Amino acid sequence: MIIDSSVLIDIDQGRGFQKLEKVPDTRHSISSATFMELAIGKYLNNSSDSSFQSIIDNLDLIPVDEVIAEKAGEIMAGLIQEGDRIEINNVYIAATALIHNEKILTSNTKHFKRIEGVEIVDWNNL
Repeated sequence: MIIDSSVLIDIDQGRGFQKLEKVPDTRHSISSATFMELAIGKYLNNSSDSSFQSIIDNLDLIPVDEVIAEKAGEIMAGLIQEGDRIEINNVYIAATALIHNEKILTSNTKHFKRIEGVEIVDWNNL
């Protein structure tokens, strides 16, 4: 399961930690795009390295490689043609999930629902 930054932020801020027990998958990963989003928050909020590190230590990091980047390009091109753009980070996360045949755990279902084939687990409904 690919975990979106919206979930990790909730957990880091002390919200929803008990929901993790309800997550049906035992393998938890993040895209390198999510890692970048977390790093932005770390530097904007002057967060400690230990807080940031503790979040990512227990997760597999899936890098954006050529296959994922191409899939992201395909997804974004389709969204642009439909006049329905979303943030590029979310496109990379969706492409990562599709290439690795994983679901996305997120509270940001609005954006991911726009991408065909992406399976979403809604953090808000756990």
